[in-house]
Amino acid sequence: MNNVSLDDEKITEAWRQISDKVSIGKEEFLRRVHELHERVKRSIPLEAAAYIVAKELRIEMPALLPTVRGRILESGTIRKSKRDQTPYCLFTLVNEKERILGVAFGEEKIREIKRLDDVPVEITNFSLVRTKPKESMVRITSSTTIKRLDDKAMPPIEEMKAAMAGSLGEMMKSGRTFVVSALVADEESREYQACPECSRAANYVSPDWICQVHGKIEPRKSVINHLKLADKSGMYPAVYFGELHEGLFKKMVTLKGFMLEGELQIGKIYQAREV
Repeated sequence: MNNVSLDDEKITEAWRQISDKVSIGKEEFLRRVHELHERVKRSIPLEAAAYIVAKELRIEMPALLPTVRGRILESGTIRKSKRDQTPYCLFTLVNEKERILGVAFGEEKIREIKRLDDVPVEITNFSLVRTKPKESMVRITSSTTIKRLDDKAMPPIEEMKAAMAGSLGEMMKSGRTFVVSALVADEESREYQACPECSRAANYVSPDWICQVHGKIEPRKSVINHLKLADKSGMYPAVYFGELHEGLFKKMVTLKGFMLEGELQIGKIYQAREV
């Protein structure tokens, strides 16, 4: 039998991963792959044919599964599907080239996504859901693998062009989460009693503290910071929940957040420097 070779690096790597799990040799495996590829008149990628052959052998080939890489820029509110009440949340992945919208289903996957905020990840074995004519969404389910990568695998999120907004005004129009730099023109902080689950302000209704979302709670003391931020597009109000380790007045800050009803909701402050 003539030697059959695969030039595709992904398939060669995939064979390396499964070679000790199958009873056939490399030549036979590659022969079956090419035979299937020709049988369907090359209407599918060669790696898809390899994946099908591996499935026939009852072997998973992770090297051939769809994969995206990036840092998790944001994750949204947990909701439940109307059909079967499955919990889900939307999220955004960002890398050096693009922003990738996604949705995670199930409590376990939601916890993973929220725990890995800003962290480099590799997501494997997902499906794509068409949301607009030219826009798709990564759909994560129980069979999806989310692998944490070394932090040096890609640049920090505040250095990724796809994560950056050109101005506060641009963020206002978008409504999505971005990283932006702006000058703090005013700053005011105060303490309040917060819900430990969602950080919303708790109301005292004798003899209990009540959260409008989570009901009766044991509150924790927290800090709310009201800021005014300025850049080339104008001046905008902003809010940051949590204690600041330094005053921000008259400092240039690089932060992550989104606009809600005209106010910037700051999720994280990456840097503050004197001007």
